[in-house]
Amino acid sequence: MAELVRSTPTRPATTSRRTVTALVLTALVVTAIAGSGYWLSHPTSLETYGSGLEATAAIGHTIAIDTTISATHEASSAQVTLHSLKPRITENTSDATVVFVVCQRNAGDTAVGTGQPSDLAEYCTRVDPLPRSFKAHLGFTTNQIVALVTPRKAGRLHIAGYDATYRTGLRRGTQHVGLETTVTT
Repeated sequence: MAELVRSTPTRPATTSRRTVTALVLTALVVTAIAGSGYWLSHPTSLETYGSGLEATAAIGHTIAIDTTISATHEASSAQVTLHSLKPRITENTSDATVVFVVCQRNAGDTAVGTGQPSDLAEYCTRVDPLPRSFKAHLGFTTNQIVALVTPRKAGRLHIAGYDATYRTGLRRGTQHVGLETTVTT
């Protein structure tokens, strides 16, 4: 007698609608978390890096140079906590030192460009060393960060902007800001 083999119909292997929905939702949540993390850790509240300022200085004499670090128009009313500011020195054959000060601006409509440290009195009601965690409104009419550069020998100092680590609101991170500056002695 012949054997009858009964086969039960099988459904082709498919991914259930629930599994697909769960995978899509998981991907959306991961993307939102990653995007939020990036946004929180990459602030853009300060004006970006720009080109060119050239100055000359005598050996052993300090000159004052505006770093042009200020809040963007959108963030001009926001308070910035500046945690650190480091010059990106790409050349320093003049063995120059760079020290930062804060110029608390007077009511004038001009700002420090380059000049002697004594010139700061014309633009600032007060000049203080840049503290470690400096909280302020940064801008043309509020607080101006100035670099005091003192070359120690003949040569050249080239600063390719500054790395500013700061917090504003919930955002915290480091941004490349300021002007490219060359000081020749």
